[in-house]
Amino acid sequence: MKMNPFKKLFIIGLVVHVVYVIIVCSTGSRLSVFLQNGQLIEEKLLMYYPDTMSYVDSADNFLKYGVFGKENKPDYHRTIGYPFIKITLGQYWYHGLLIFQILIGALVYPVAYGIGIAIFPTSKRNTLFYSIITLILSGGYFTKSMYVLTDLTCASFFLLGMYFSILSITTRKNYLMICSIIILSFAALVRPNLILYPIVHFLLLLYVAKEYDLWTQIKTKRLIWASSIILLLMCNLSSLRIYNHYGVFSSSSILGINMFEYTVKEILLKNEEDEKYLLWEVEINAEDNWLVKDKLRKDRFFEAVSNHPISAISYWIRVAENHLLPPHLMEIGVLYGYHKRVISHSGYKLIESTTMKVVWYFFLFLNTTLLSLGFLYLCHKVLKKEYLFVLVFLSLIFLIIGPSFLAGASPRMRLPIEPFLIILAFQYLEIKKEIIRRIIKNNMGLIR
Repeated sequence: MKMNPFKKLFIIGLVVHVVYVIIVCSTGSRLSVFLQNGQLIEEKLLMYYPDTMSYVDSADNFLKYGVFGKENKPDYHRTIGYPFIKITLGQYWYHGLLIFQILIGALVYPVAYGIGIAIFPTSKRNTLFYSIITLILSGGYFTKSMYVLTDLTCASFFLLGMYFSILSITTRKNYLMICSIIILSFAALVRPNLILYPIVHFLLLLYVAKEYDLWTQIKTKRLIWASSIILLLMCNLSSLRIYNHYGVFSSSSILGINMFEYTVKEILLKNEEDEKYLLWEVEINAEDNWLVKDKLRKDRFFEAVSNHPISAISYWIRVAENHLLPPHLMEIGVLYGYHKRVISHSGYKLIESTTMKVVWYFFLFLNTTLLSLGFLYLCHKVLKKEYLFVLVFLSLIFLIIGPSFLAGASPRMRLPIEPFLIILAFQYLEIKKEIIRRIIKNNMGLIR
């Protein structure tokens, strides 16, 4: 009996995730390479990033004081979703987290396949299937299985919530929308990058409803409007939490920090205004109140951008490239102490490797090609005057990962939208394949 493609993709993904984790845990030579306060992080906590401790400490503080934060002071730096996962997993939380992330990571693939079918109902199933196989091999999800980071969890719940919302419209089952809202609300508590998602949600479901000739139904319109309004509240629970404790509507202090420490710094350094940056940094650090610091950072950001708009735009373009193009698989080399170039500083040394150079340039070329094909597909939709479709995908890209362009560049930032980038590319290839097939068929007819 032929296996359902949804099950097949889940099993393939699960095997890839499990095998990867087993191999790395058994053979990885650089499982702990980061320092905290000058001390090497414990070996038993395999995959800590520099950001990890802020989540771990918040969870530990809750167990001790009943508050996500520091002692009795609620956390304004990190959202509470990921620390909540840690405390629910108990004493052996890392092992539980590892299993949890392997499962939800593998779940991404059938979910992405389902989204592809719903949005492209006339597309060939093989085209969608192989686009998801490409997604698996790109390594974005299985390489994150072991990290104590929010990226994989947020992306997985985000895609699952989106899928349920689409199914709710196409199958006309309201309970799926309720599930979608709950899942998306949790994803927003894991990472604060879904603040603007309700806009995407409305546009996406509007497109789906029109595609399936359901927009004329009053029930469908009410469901889309109601769910969008509810999500406007639920995706901003972190901001409401901060407002309740500190009187300011902000999901966390991270945006202001990223604005200043990345964008402002790069702009001023590029324009040889190093001293100005240092003076601003001293001014900010002199303040004790985080709200004052946050306001100063944002004020300096707007000042720097308004004074040097060209430098700001060039920096954001460079960051966007580094978000969207570099390969995820470079992280494997790091675990064994290798990179495409020598990296050497205290506590973190990597050796230059020809293999990693090949991996880098091959997947850089592949990612660039896929992104270009996806862009051509959007251009194709513009020529066909399907503007709503284009608006949906542009809003998805810029409203979900756009704010991260203000921060440092990392391919992990694109995880929530990576399936769409690959699916769009394969849709364009399907169009070209069909055109070539017709040309060959017509020419064969002429020969006969």
